[in-house]
Amino acid sequence: MIRKLLLLLPAAGLLVLTGCPVTDASTGELSNGRFAYLCVDSSDPTCDGIVGKAVIPDLLAVGGAFDLEYAGDSGAGLVQVQPASDVMISSTAGTFAFRIPGIAAMLAKNNGGVVADFVHLRGVDVDHLDVLGESLAESIKTLEMTTGVAAALAVSPRDRLDARLGGALAYTWASSDPSIVAVNMASARNSVILAGIAAGTATVEVSLRSGLKMAVLVTVKQGVPMTTSSSSGAGGSSSSGSGSGSGSGTTTTGAGGAGGGK
Repeated sequence: MIRKLLLLLPAAGLLVLTGCPVTDASTGELSNGRFAYLCVDSSDPTCDGIVGKAVIPDLLAVGGAFDLEYAGDSGAGLVQVQPASDVMISSTAGTFAFRIPGIAAMLAKNNGGVVADFVHLRGVDVDHLDVLGESLAESIKTLEMTTGVAAALAVSPRDRLDARLGGALAYTWASSDPSIVAVNMASARNSVILAGIAAGTATVEVSLRSGLKMAVLVTVKQGVPMTTSSSSGAGGSSSSGSGSGSGSGTTTTGAGGAGGGK
């Protein structure tokens, strides 16, 4: 099979690599080894909250941080992974990020600077955010909870066709009324734990630095208070007591990195 390796686009002045379609998202397009996708923090939905290795996602969010490592089949020497052009992908402080939408190549180079393999990645703009409930099965716009009971929310970045995007992004979560529902105990940068403080309604909003946001209307109902009772005597008598709690909410910010190289 004949492979096209280098194509220079004079009008744009960019170096672009083209090759045969990749059947395995982790296999290099020269078939000399495998690329591993690394989630740089838990806000990257590709790794489902676990920082570690994964198959390269089909789509990456512009501005979403990620990392790649490469292992050659021959096991030869140290290989450095870097973008073919820093116009498309930034490379700073140990991570990468798409600057603009498009398709760009990542190169695996040996110590002599020779390209041992490469892989193409696609970056797209985040079109909207989906807020997911505890099941993570579908997006929600309303949530009901009771006082004294916690609830979890997670956010998923999507493109205009509603496809999930990889890459770690910086999210900010906030409650419109922390005296009703508090945002606290962020279990991951793309998810939060809500606490129902008092009966009422409040809006919980998640946003990106770009200004893109999504809100969920949260209705908090009063939970059943704990009751103790005692009785004595023939006629009997009883007493009961109930307790109530109150708290305050906070705004929680989670930051995913952007830019970087290895």
